[in-house]
Amino acid sequence: MHLQPTLVPSNLNTWAASALGTMDYGLLQYGLILAWEHAAAHFKRAEETRLKASQLEAQLARAQLQALKMQLHPHFLFNTLHTISELIHADPATAETMIVRLSDFLRLTLDHVGIPEVTLMQEVEFVKRYLEIEKMRFEDRLRVEMELDTPTLYARVPNLVLQPLVENALRHGLARRTRDGLLSIRSTRENGHLTIRVFDNGSNGAGAVEKPGAVTIQEGVGISNTRRRLQQIYGVDHSLEMSHQPGGGFEVMIRVPFRLSPQD
Repeated sequence: MHLQPTLVPSNLNTWAASALGTMDYGLLQYGLILAWEHAAAHFKRAEETRLKASQLEAQLARAQLQALKMQLHPHFLFNTLHTISELIHADPATAETMIVRLSDFLRLTLDHVGIPEVTLMQEVEFVKRYLEIEKMRFEDRLRVEMELDTPTLYARVPNLVLQPLVENALRHGLARRTRDGLLSIRSTRENGHLTIRVFDNGSNGAGAVEKPGAVTIQEGVGISNTRRRLQQIYGVDHSLEMSHQPGGGFEVMIRVPFRLSPQD
């Protein structure tokens, strides 16, 4: 039986260096593959975390909006239904008109559930429906004026941002007047921002508490919630200010970035 001789490198050091070099290259490839897989997995986890955070933030915004609606509407609905019950026998025609307007208002409210932003035009339409009902309660004690610059009507605003300011003016200001109540809503575009002013010629506004020599403004639920919503949506790029006007009356002013919808 003839055995094949084993080939042994003539230079053992050269063979060892070649083997180690081949091994190092393989380890380098393996290390690069592991690093790439680790980076990919880390990126995927980061994207999933970012997506979950974004979804939670959106859910929180919707929850806060719904909470705001639940805090504001019961008081308004209670007063409206109470007025309707009083009018059913004394003035059935007016009671029926108020029921129709309340139905339209609630339908418009439901149409915008879950929508974070609307145009100022849509928000004003919503407020008009609200004021149609309130004017029936105030009768001739309430006069409404609106001065809205045309370009601002297409600006995006948080859904239900204007109604709390109007309700605040009616409840804390104009409800105290026995005649000549004035509610004014103005909108302008100033230096890349949308400015909305809600003025009433009532006595205090915003639940203000008079003290000797000073008037302290205490924020109600509607104003406080509006301030939190603006902070959540715009961060530091917004303002909400309340002030007693020199000629009398009370004004709430909000300023947010002027943004149009994509189609506009």
